[in-house]
Amino acid sequence: MEYAYGDVINAIELFDSTPKSLETFNRITKVIVDNKIRAGKKESEAISPIKSAITRRYKDEWIAAYKKRDKKAYEAIQNKLKFLKVNGKYLYNSKDWGNWLKDAKKN
Repeated sequence: MEYAYGDVINAIELFDSTPKSLETFNRITKVIVDNKIRAGKKESEAISPIKSAITRRYKDEWIAAYKKRDKKAYEAIQNKLKFLKVNGKYLYNSKDWGNWLKDAKKN
């Protein structure tokens, strides 16, 4: 089965902080990464576009919430993304939130 990055976003939208709800995300990202590796990409090259798609979807929303001082909203985004792993590696960590914060303060 073929998946697109939009399928990754849809799976994240369904995530409710339970391990069971991560199964769809894990299945989709595994197929995407495995297909890219079979096509000759390195693991990091296969994972990078997944993270980029997620960042495109959530970063501006996070920054807008931060600028409005809506701690509940930006923490909800962080709490959703902090659980995401691809091939056993977390996609987001405090370094990412720090970079997003720097971008929020620039704009």
